[in-house]
Amino acid sequence: MKPRERIIRLLLRILANPRLYTRRDLADHFDSNIKTIGKELKILDDLDEINVKYQLPQYTYYIEPNNRYTELSALHPLTEEERLLVARAVHAQSGSTAKAERLVKKIAGLYDYQQLGLQALRHPAIERINRLEDAKKRRKQVILVNYRSNNNSIENRRAEPFRIDTEHDILHAYSYKNGETRHFRLSRIERIEVTEDGWQNENKHVNQYTDVFRISNDDSVTVKLQLTVRAYNLLIEQYPPAAGKTEPSGEKGFFVFQDKVNRKFMGITDFIMGQCRDVEILAPDSLRTHIRERATALAKKLEE
Repeated sequence: MKPRERIIRLLLRILANPRLYTRRDLADHFDSNIKTIGKELKILDDLDEINVKYQLPQYTYYIEPNNRYTELSALHPLTEEERLLVARAVHAQSGSTAKAERLVKKIAGLYDYQQLGLQALRHPAIERINRLEDAKKRRKQVILVNYRSNNNSIENRRAEPFRIDTEHDILHAYSYKNGETRHFRLSRIERIEVTEDGWQNENKHVNQYTDVFRISNDDSVTVKLQLTVRAYNLLIEQYPPAAGKTEPSGEKGFFVFQDKVNRKFMGITDFIMGQCRDVEILAPDSLRTHIRERATALAKKLEE
C-alpha cells in the first residue's frame, strides 16, 4: 500500500469509528509502527479542512471539521473529466512550473480521495448538515424531505431546527405535525429544504438528554453492564459514543459500560437481547426485571 493511500485509509478508519482506536491500534491494523502513524496523523491534522483530536484518558482518535461543517466542502471530489480539464487549464496558464506541478498533484490527490470513498462525507450528509446549520442560524423553518419514521411512513415534515447533534445522529427540532419538540435521525432525512418562514415556537424548543443509544429523554437512570470483547466491539461499532463510557474490567477479556440511559430502556433493550450471551447486567435491578419480562413475552409468543 502506498503511503498516500494508507493516509487516506487512516482518515477513513477514524471517521468510521471515532473515539475507538489508539495510535497502537492503528499501527497494528496497518502493519506499521507508532512513529509512522504519528507522522501520518500530523499530516492529516495539517490539512485546513479537518482537525485530528484524541480523547482522554483513552487516547483514542477522532476527526472534527475545522471550525464549521462547511469547511469540508474543500474535500468535494472531482470527476475524472473535471480533474483533467482543471489540470490542462493550470498548465495552459502557468506552464510547467514547480508551483503548477504541485497544484496538479493536489488535484490528483483530491481525485484519489473520491476513488477511496470519501465522497460519502459530502453529499448528501454534509449538505444536509450545512442547510440545517444555516436554518438554525437564521431561525428559519425547514422541510425534512421524505423523512423515514419508525412507523414505516415516509413523508415531509416541517420543523424548526435548534440543535444538531451529529455525534448521536440526531436533530432536535420543533415538529409542526406533533406540536412539540421531537428528535429526528439525521441519516433518515433525504434532503433539507430551508424555507423563508421564521420560527414561531421558540418557547417550545426543549433540549433533552440524549443517551448513547440515541434516545432523547430527561427521565434517565444509570446502568452498568459487563461485556465480552465481542459485545464491546459490537457496542462501539453500532453506538460510537459508548466508547467514552466503557473501560476494561478488572477481569481480563471483559469491559464495563456505565452511563445514564432512558428509564424505559429503549435502545439498550435491543442491544442486550441481541447479545444476551455476551452481556451481564450489573445494575440496576429494574433493568434485569425489564429484560426478564421481555424475554418471557418473547418465549410465550414463540410458543403460540
